[in-house]
Amino acid sequence: MDLLKAVNTVLPYMGEHPVARIEGAKHPTVELALASINRNKEMLLAEKWWFNRVTLVLPVNTDGQIDVPNKALNAYGLGCSVVIDGEKFFNLETGSRYFDAPIKVELALDWEFQRLPVYAAYHVMYLSCVEVYLADFGRENTIPELQAMAEKQLVLLKEQHLRE
Repeated sequence: MDLLKAVNTVLPYMGEHPVARIEGAKHPTVELALASINRNKEMLLAEKWWFNRVTLVLPVNTDGQIDVPNKALNAYGLGCSVVIDGEKFFNLETGSRYFDAPIKVELALDWEFQRLPVYAAYHVMYLSCVEVYLADFGRENTIPELQAMAEKQLVLLKEQHLRE
């Protein structure tokens, strides 16, 4: 799903007309929708799914630290205890940012919205509808319907995840 389609799905719930483009749009609801889509996308992707998961061995740099790869949202140490600390990894075993050897980690990577599997994209889109609607109108009868659509997409995404 492309980002324009997702934004144009959110807008009618807000009583707004669809837009022809999102780049350079001077539309406050478009900005709210884009921010919400990005936030919900990152929250979903940080969980680590089959499509955004990579396993890497990361070397120690000349400063004795290990850089976090671009687009990494979350890290799971394999045979080590680490967390992301800004642009570097933090060694939980020694309580510092310094390492003696390379580490093997499984990373959850950020993806562009357009690259998401269909159920993931719909889940993010419907969650964003709920978030933007609540921010503007408060809780009404439309919210449970939007939440149910978002939840259905998450269930379908989890089913697909188990198959992969």
